[in-house]
Amino acid sequence: MVKNFIYNFVPGGVRREVKRRLLGQPRICPQVYAWAKRNPQHVEIVREFWAPHRRNRNAPKPFANQEIPKVFLDHLEYPLYEKTLFRIKNVTMRGKEGVLFLPDGIVTHQTAWAPEQIISTYAYQKKWTGPEIFKKGNYSTLIYYWGLGYYHWFNDVLSTLHETLELMPDETLFLLPVGYKKSYGGEFYIKSLNALGIAPDRILEFDGSESWIFEKLWWQPPAVHPDDQTPGALRGIGESISQSIPRNSDEKAVKIYISRKVPSARVVKNEAEILPFLQEAGFVICKLELMPFDEQVRLFRNAELVVAPHGAGLTNLIFAKPGTRVVEIQARGHERRCYWTLCEELGLEYRFYLGEPEFPGRRGEPDVEISGAELLGGIQKICNTNGY
Repeated sequence: MVKNFIYNFVPGGVRREVKRRLLGQPRICPQVYAWAKRNPQHVEIVREFWAPHRRNRNAPKPFANQEIPKVFLDHLEYPLYEKTLFRIKNVTMRGKEGVLFLPDGIVTHQTAWAPEQIISTYAYQKKWTGPEIFKKGNYSTLIYYWGLGYYHWFNDVLSTLHETLELMPDETLFLLPVGYKKSYGGEFYIKSLNALGIAPDRILEFDGSESWIFEKLWWQPPAVHPDDQTPGALRGIGESISQSIPRNSDEKAVKIYISRKVPSARVVKNEAEILPFLQEAGFVICKLELMPFDEQVRLFRNAELVVAPHGAGLTNLIFAKPGTRVVEIQARGHERRCYWTLCEELGLEYRFYLGEPEFPGRRGEPDVEISGAELLGGIQKICNTNGY
């Protein structure tokens, strides 16, 4: 009864603070910028790019006269956090999640998206008893919550290097989780970093078995929510990577359909109904999980129309030219905004199409059933006209 009273009437933040004190755990730093202002002896603010502010964007357009979902309408205005590059002395990294302990012992949660994601780690909960290694020189972390996922790698991780990488010393070493080369095929991590000027010999793998104390850590915490985009970052990143991939003599404009039959979630259940038409209309049917990274870049930089169910493959739109047309298929009631916002940031022509959710899905998400005639009719109209 007492437990129910506490959970019903005591705010979550108060509960967490009481528990933290009872267990002797470190305080959470909600904002490194404010901490830096109070602790100039520990940190240099290298550059302040912008203060927190809000921006507006256009509502997405439906593909077939469908109602705009609430998740889109709720985010026509969105926040940008402060964007600041710091150089911090004697930061400690612990645990496989790369938790950062600031010089005065408090922990920043800005390598994740909420304090709970840091509080749940072993590195935060348990007192460190392992070896501590001092790392002389200049370092920067690329270890972020969800950071190895394809979308999050480009949108969350690499975006922190936009406009900041050029301010770091040339000898700066960059930290990634141990085993990153085995995640999602791995090659896109190395190739994307190399395209930005970070060679493989400047990458260090961190496994959490030791506690590393960095003489100097160069760090710009993410400036936006992971479903939003850092202004200018993805366009610059996409162009740099595309320029690093040699062009083939046979590259030409292409229409793309992404099939998710290989993954285990968000599959278009009646996809077989539309594939013959799409192939007849000149679409390339892609299973991106089976394609080398270079070929994905080549494919999307030549895209004129992309049709796809929601999924990480749409991240490749960062390689598409402005004005590329995009139709994203989502399950009604399970919409996500990240590829609409990505298209808005990149100047792409986005439409959404809502199908009916099909349960049981996989990994907690439904598959989607579409009206083949409705979708194909709209695609045919796009293919036969210059309008959208």
